[in-house]
Amino acid sequence: MNDHSSTDYTDKVALFWRNYQKILEKHKISERAQSWYMRYVEAYLKHYDSVRLRTHSPEHLAAYFKRIGQQPGLEGWRFSQMIDALQLLFCHHVKSGCCNDFDWAYWKTTAKSLDLDHPTLAREVAAVDDPKLLIPVGNSLLSGFYLHFPDLYKRYVITIRLRGMAIRTE
Repeated sequence: MNDHSSTDYTDKVALFWRNYQKILEKHKISERAQSWYMRYVEAYLKHYDSVRLRTHSPEHLAAYFKRIGQQPGLEGWRFSQMIDALQLLFCHHVKSGCCNDFDWAYWKTTAKSLDLDHPTLAREVAAVDDPKLLIPVGNSLLSGFYLHFPDLYKRYVITIRLRGMAIRTE
């Protein structure tokens, strides 16, 4: 690559990011969040570096979101930001055909974190051996069982919770 073509490429890349930033400003994305949106887009582009941006399909987006969404510790709001960043990229900057064909609403719904007291989270295995949940409260029969046979009581509680028979019914 000669110097002239590398300069042209650098100019095109700079123009791409300037135009994307204008779209972020137009959609009232805060200055602080803009840098994150640009990082999310950059990570996506690096993931598909061998595929031209205009040729991306809904399958590319779905595969990427599925992979990213499975990362442990990814917060729902951050995943939602990634989806917004890529939606702005494809729908307003690149104006790609995959914008209309992709189910953005589905992915935004999946990005929402459940509240800590949501009933389905009570079924998490992590809560099974929480000491606060193992000690029976308000039931004299179970309290006696716990006092005389603490190990057996613990196995009983864990078994009920793991089998999905009940959520904190002790």
